[in-house]
Amino acid sequence: MIRISGLTITLAALVAGPAMGADMPIKAPLPAVAAYSWTGFYMGGNVGGDWQRASFNSNLIGCFVLGCSTGLNHIGFDPAIVAAGTGSNTKAGFTGGGQIGYNWQINSLVLGVEADINAISGKPAIAAASAVSVNTGTFTLGNTANADWLATIRGRVGFAADRFLIYVTGGAAFTNVRFSQTFSDVCCTSSTPLTTFTNSTRKTGYAAGGGLEYAFTSNWSLRGEYLYAGGFGTVGGSYLATAINGNSDFHSGSAKLSIQEARVGLNYKFN
Repeated sequence: MIRISGLTITLAALVAGPAMGADMPIKAPLPAVAAYSWTGFYMGGNVGGDWQRASFNSNLIGCFVLGCSTGLNHIGFDPAIVAAGTGSNTKAGFTGGGQIGYNWQINSLVLGVEADINAISGKPAIAAASAVSVNTGTFTLGNTANADWLATIRGRVGFAADRFLIYVTGGAAFTNVRFSQTFSDVCCTSSTPLTTFTNSTRKTGYAAGGGLEYAFTSNWSLRGEYLYAGGFGTVGGSYLATAINGNSDFHSGSAKLSIQEARVGLNYKFN
């Protein structure tokens, strides 16, 4: 009887086990996490550093009105004055501004267009020593060139690895370049008071660069970017520097400017 009862209990347990398991709820599989999409409009702001580099050129075409023997003796082309106004210089500054754009994502390929405008600082300059001897006289000469803002319209081509985007960019650049030259000389019985010539011109060039962007939420992304802008051409002109005895020197000066920006930006993408 004892053996029969034990066998009965064992069989009952084996039969009841599957029935109880069938009554237990089955857990549903976790939903798949959707890959991040870069497609959409975005806008944001950026800050960073900029570097403005200017290449200067200077020229002098003799003196006239009265005899050249009483001034600095500028007979024709004066190499000392030309050398003083020719050279290049780079100045660093700060930049800040905003951008707006749109991205299209096709698999891992991201195509986009972006427009931005930034305030920039830094003023490249070259200058002769305060007193440079030419024959029996001295002169001073200085050049400056700079831009206060930079705007671009660029295309973007990138590769996305989920929330990471690496891209290159290029397009048109717009700015206003300001060139200035100052000149004065002292010699013998005559001197030329400090004369300043300035020319400011809107210019169109090109911009190119690249960057890395990370989307840390479904709407917000952080980027680091480098841009180079150049091809703005020459800004300058000519002017007369007249001495107190009537002698006049006909000067010309010009500059070519390029701009670099390294900046970090924060964007908001509209879903």
